Amino acid sequence: MVRHLRLPVLLLACGAACLVPAVVRGAHAEEALPALQQSQPDMQATAEGYRARGVLEPEQEATLSSELDGRVTALPFDEGQRFKKGAALVELDCGLYRARLAATQADREVARLQYESDKQLAKLNSIGDLELRQSAARLRKADADVKMADFMAQRCTVSAPYDGRVVKRLVHEQESVPAGRELIAIVGIGTPDIRLIVPSHWLAWLKAGDRFVFTVDETAARYPAHVKMIGARIDAVSQTLPVIAAFDGAAGKGDAAALVPGMSGTGDFGETAPRTESGLSQ
Repeated sequence: MVRHLRLPVLLLACGAACLVPAVVRGAHAEEALPALQQSQPDMQATAEGYRARGVLEPEQEATLSSELDGRVTALPFDEGQRFKKGAALVELDCGLYRARLAATQADREVARLQYESDKQLAKLNSIGDLELRQSAARLRKADADVKMADFMAQRCTVSAPYDGRVVKRLVHEQESVPAGRELIAIVGIGTPDIRLIVPSHWLAWLKAGDRFVFTVDETAARYPAHVKMIGARIDAVSQTLPVIAAFDGAAGKGDAAALVPGMSGTGDFGETAPRTESGLSQ
């Protein structure tokens, strides 16, 4: 009886320790491999260093819209063409608004003459103080009407807010557009920034000012760069966050024409990332 009980007791004592190696060595070993790998150090990161994908974004960009109803009369710049700050990017037919401006200027002149006359009459006690103050108020209103009409007339020209290039023309000449219609998309000429997406656990060591090397996919050119700002929010699903970086001064400015917004690449933080005892980045 005792001998018959020994085998079950030994199997219970052995437990999972005896069964797991058999499973791994069996036909299902490949299914257990991913689970085992998850418990091992990230050897790829250890060998290759810390790297993150990024895209070039312009420091300045805008889509300019019409501030009034009108007809497009001129689009002087084609897509990709450079322009200077203050240049007219879009011209709208301004006949109606200039006519309104001229009318308000004439009304202001009438109000001014009336006020000057009323001042003389007040000195002669021919009119009372109330009439004089009313005359002065009419002149101030006329001044305000002129400013408003002039403001609208100036909106007929959409001017460049900074030096830049045209990304896309969103309307055509002779097209009638309502107020608020998008007219033209532009970007600034300055060196673009780098927007990287990095794992959230990099926050343990990454900080503003950290340096890295950015390799542009399109040209294979390598540029020294540094972190400007770290994103304020982690994406809960992907466990990543954005990082804004800038090319180092001389490198970025020297090749500004070769760095086009929309280019992508890889940032290598191997010189900044923490080191293991073996001297490799994790």
